[in-house]
Amino acid sequence: MYEYILKLDPTFDISKGNQLNRIVKLLILQIERKNLFARGNPHVAISDHDMAQALQVKSFHSSQLEEYIKRKLFCAHSLREPIDNETWKVNVVKQKTVYRPEYRITPKEKLFHFKQSFFRLLRNAKLVESANNIFTYEEVCQIVSTYLRGRKYEIFDESNILICMLKGTDLEECFRMEAFGRSQVHIAMKNIIYPCSKRKNRKFLSLM
Repeated sequence: MYEYILKLDPTFDISKGNQLNRIVKLLILQIERKNLFARGNPHVAISDHDMAQALQVKSFHSSQLEEYIKRKLFCAHSLREPIDNETWKVNVVKQKTVYRPEYRITPKEKLFHFKQSFFRLLRNAKLVESANNIFTYEEVCQIVSTYLRGRKYEIFDESNILICMLKGTDLEECFRMEAFGRSQVHIAMKNIIYPCSKRKNRKFLSLM
C-alpha cells in the first residue's frame, strides 16, 4: 500500500502522522483521472490492477473507501481524523450520468411491469409466468432479490460482498450500470421496472 501511495505522490511522507484525508483525496483523484467510476453509478468505483492490488478489493462504494485504506495502511493506528468526503461528491457531480441517491419510499402495493430485457431473464429462471407481467412493488422486490441471490457466485464481488458487479454480464445493460452497492438495490431497480398505467391498474385490481 505504501508503494502505491508513493507512486501516486512521490512527496508523500507517512512519518508526518495521520494523513488519512490526504490519502483518501489521492485515491479519489486517481479514480477520477482513470475514470474508474462504474458506468451508470459513479458512487461505486471499479479498481484498476494497481488499486486492486493495493486495497485488496476489486470494487467499492464511496462510503467504503476509508474502511479499506484503514485495513491496509493503519490497522495498528488509532484514527480520529474526520474524513472529508466532499472530494468524492464533487467528482460525482462531474459525471455525465445523472444519478440521484435519494429516493422516495414506493408504496408496496403500487403496480409495476418489468422491462422486457429483464423479464426474459426472469422467465428463463422460472421465477415468473410468461403471461403475467404485473406485480406489486413488494413482489418486485422479492423477485429481484431471489434472482440476484440465485446468481450470487457470478455477480457478487468476492472481495467485497456489498457490491453487486454487473460489468460484463447480461445484467449490465438491463440495469444500465456496471455495479451497485447493496444499499442501492432500490435505486438500481428503477432501471428494470416501470409503473402500470391507471387503466391497467383498474383491470388488474378488478381481478384481485
